[in-house]
Formats: sequence, C-alpha cells, structure tokens
Amino acid sequence: MRMREFVPVAAHMRKFVPVAARMLVFMPVAAHMREFVPVAARMRELVPVAAHMREFVPVAVRMREFVPVATRMREFVPVAAHMREFAPVTMRMREFVPVAARMREFMPVTARMREFVPVTARMREFVPAAGYMREFVPVAAHMRVFMPVTARMREFVPVTARMREFVPAAAYMREFVPVTAYMREFIPVAEYMRGFMQVAARMRVFVPVAALMREFVPVAVYMREFAPVTAYMREFMPVAEYMRKFMQVAARMRVFVPVAARMREFVPVAAYMREFAPVTVYMREFVPVAAYMREFAPVTVYMREFVQVAARMREFVPVAAYMRKFTPVTMRMREFVPVAARMREFVPVTVYMREFVPVTMRMREFVPVAAYMREFAPVTVYMREFMPVAVHMFVPIAA
Repeated sequence: MRMREFVPVAAHMRKFVPVAARMLVFMPVAAHMREFVPVAARMRELVPVAAHMREFVPVAVRMREFVPVATRMREFVPVAAHMREFAPVTMRMREFVPVAARMREFMPVTARMREFVPVTARMREFVPAAGYMREFVPVAAHMRVFMPVTARMREFVPVTARMREFVPAAAYMREFVPVTAYMREFIPVAEYMRGFMQVAARMRVFVPVAALMREFVPVAVYMREFAPVTAYMREFMPVAEYMRKFMQVAARMRVFVPVAARMREFVPVAAYMREFAPVTVYMREFVPVAAYMREFAPVTVYMREFVQVAARMREFVPVAAYMRKFTPVTMRMREFVPVAARMREFVPVTVYMREFVPVTMRMREFVPVAAYMREFAPVTVYMREFMPVAVHMFVPIAA
C-alpha cells in the first residue's frame, strides 16, 4: 500500500524489491545478489526491515533467496536459484512485484552492477554503477551526500542527513555503516557485496543499523575497528573506552557484540558464529529484525548465524564457542534453536542451512531451506519474528 518504489533486478536477479510505505530506501542488487527484501505497507517488521526501519538485509553469497514479510501477510515467497520468483506483497496490498502503485522509481541492476540505481521519490541523485560497482551510492530523500565506491568497494563515505560522520570502507568492502536520519538511504554494495545488509564471501560485509538507532556496528573480514558515528549517536565502533553499546569484532570477524537501542545486554558471538540466540519479550521480534529494531548483527566468517537483539529487550544471548549457552547449536548446525517466551516452534538447522528456524507466535508455517539457502524465511502472524540461518549466508536472514 502506498508503495513508492521497487527494485527490479536484472541478470540473475529477476525479482524486485518493493519498499514499504514511506520508506525511502531501497537495495540495489547485482550479480550474485539474487535476493531482496520487499517491505509491506504499515508493516511493523519484515525481513530484514522492521517498523520505522529503512534498512534491508540482503542475503548471502550468491544471494539466492530473500524474505518478503508484511503485516498480516499470508503469503510467502519461495525463491529458487537465480531468483526466479518474486516477492508477493501483503494482503490489502494493491501493488505487485515488480511494480507498485504510484511507483516512480525503480532500480534496474544487471550483472556486475553495470546499470544505475535511481533513488526513491524526491531523490535528486542517481547512481550509475560501473563494473564491480565503481560508482557511488546516492542517498535518499533530503540526502545531500553520496557514497562513492571504488573498484571492489574499497572505500566510500556515506553521510546521512544531519550526520557529521562518515565511514570509510577498507579493501574488498570490509565494512561501512551508513546511518541516516530515519534511514533515507540504502547501501548498494560492490563485488561480493550487493545488498544492504548482505554477507559476502568470507564475511566482507558490514552491519547496517535501523531507523532511530543510535549505534551501528560495521563488521568485516579483518574488520577490527573503525569508528563511524551516527546522528545522535553517542558511541562509535567497534569498541570505545567507556562504551556501553558497541559491537566488538575480533580478528577475522569471529565475534562481535550488537547492542540494541536502550538495550542493556549484548550478544557475544563465538568463533565462526556457529550459533545464535534470539530472545525477545513475548517474541515480538524476529531474527534478524525485531520491532523497532535498532541494529543488525550479521556475523562471522562464512556467516553461519547471527545474533539479533530487539529493542526494549531485557534479555541477552551470550554465545560461546560451540554455543554452550542459551541456544546451543552445533558446528554443523544440526540442532535447533528454541525461541523466546511462549514460543512453540523451533528451528532445526542442518549442514549448509537446509532448514531454518521459523519462530513466531502461533506460527503454523515453516520454511525449509535448501543447500546454500535457496528458500527464505516465512513470515508469521503479524510477522513478529523469524529466524532463518544459512551457511555462507547472512540472512537476517536468511536473509
């Protein structure tokens, strides 16, 4: 409803990315980026976008799936290899994918990102993208700055409205965290990094934060630290003295600590992130995005799992090597991860993420995920949460 934009994707990306009402961001997707995250009008949470959340969380290497989720959405969108399907919009939604009512812009993206990416409504800039994304990333409405990206995404400086800080990205796009007021911009990524919160080969991505989020945590291979600061953000990353909210990232991205707005807890992630433990009050959040979720927590090398923590969440999920805590999950993910309070479902996850963990109150459906995560996370009643997890794939996934 009132969908302003969508994102058609070319080669290896035949789907589109519908963006939620009043949402000014979108996610360009290129080769090896076959998923996207459609957002439904008045949708509080979806994958990877939550209420007031302007970020997307495209998924993993080869990006074959995506997770459309919308409030009261009964449909799901299975996505096969090379993304042959598209995301069905939510109930009462007049628009369809790829084109939505009153849609003014679109974002064609071809193999190797050779096309350009027109930004959303009222956006004066566009983003021509050359081979391997050598151009820059235009920001959303009211955004005066842009993010130039060099070959292999070595650096760029996204500066958001009212934002004084920027985040340089290292070689191979190891990290960058654009944060803008109300999240009016998106973050297209270069080679190995086409999507807003997607995880590239060997974890070369970053962690985008949600709207109204004061903190964010860029994460990437060898991403040991760098301190981008967002609007009204009191902290910087990855770790600062006397820092209460931060996401520390260890060598080769083995651990990090995403901290949600007003959140007192954190979630350490063990080596290679073999497990994760989403916990939400009454299960109002899902993984990776929760209601009013302020941050994402993509993890480790090969991005096997991640730990999301929802806003106003009083719980935390420490995850130690081989996951000896809350939600134990073995190396090959053979176990399942029981979800939060009143959660009746669990999510078995097997080698290469052949299954995922749908965790939603009163949720009757589940979404099996094939090797390399070819499926996506099914939404739940009122889409409060879900927890897809895939090897080599950060799906907020999946995402």
